Amino acid sequence: LSNETWGLAANEALACGLPLAVSDGAGCARDLVTDGVTGFRLPVDGTDTIVERLVELTNADLRESMAGALAQLAEQYTIQAATDGILAAARFATGELPNAR
Repeated sequence: LSNETWGLAANEALACGLPLAVSDGAGCARDLVTDGVTGFRLPVDGTDTIVERLVELTNADLRESMAGALAQLAEQYTIQAATDGILAAARFATGELPNAR
C-alpha cells in the first residue's frame, strides 16, 4: 500500500462495479470508500487488517450487497458532473459565483 495523491486504480475498480480496497493513505479514500458499503479503507501499517478485509471481499454475497452503493457512487462521477464542476470553478474564479462549493 502507498500514500498516493489519489489512487487511479480505485476509479478503475469503481467503473467496473468492483468493491474498493484502498489504502487509507490514498487521497481518494475519503471520497470513494465508505467502509463495508463501497469497499474498505486499508491501513497502511495494518497487515493483519489488510488480509482480513481482502478475504472478506472474496465473499460473493458481500460484493453483491455493495453493488448498489457502488453504482450510486459511480453516478456521481460523470462527464456532466465534471463539466458542471469546472464551470462552477470558473464562475467562482471570475467572481460570477461568489459562494461556489
